[in-house]
Amino acid sequence: MFLKAISRLFALSALVVGAGFAGSAHAYSIRVDCYGTGGTPGWAKTGNTITISTKINNVWKDLCVMTPNSCASDTNISVFGNPRENICTNNNFLKKDVQEVRFTTNGNDRWFLDEWELFDATGSNFYGTDNNTGWCFSADGDGNSQHCLGGVGYRSKTWIGG
Repeated sequence: MFLKAISRLFALSALVVGAGFAGSAHAYSIRVDCYGTGGTPGWAKTGNTITISTKINNVWKDLCVMTPNSCASDTNISVFGNPRENICTNNNFLKKDVQEVRFTTNGNDRWFLDEWELFDATGSNFYGTDNNTGWCFSADGDGNSQHCLGGVGYRSKTWIGG
């Protein structure tokens, strides 16, 4: 656990410096990990897109769209900073301004979300755990897998923000 925390801190600090957050007064990002520990679950690539939207000042806006196959499974251990993860950034607001975050799928192929992070130069909010159980997204509600929390497949799921 300590090693993972250090890895996350190192990856976050490298990203913050590398992305120019250190000199930016307004910027938040969302980082997505859609692999379980050791690459499990190892589902096939999906053709779905996943839209990540944020609510700021009571207005929903799409932050980014994860393109087909951008979160295909592999055999690497999930550690933040790995290139498998998708990063979406808004340069106009801070993490504290984000009221809610929503992930939405457009298709029936099950898509696995192990953990995600909302962060800026002031810190991070982590959602989920690096393990083999997470949220599954499928427009038809298919959550029939031991890896899907509660056996649910979400078309859309919303979390409280920063």
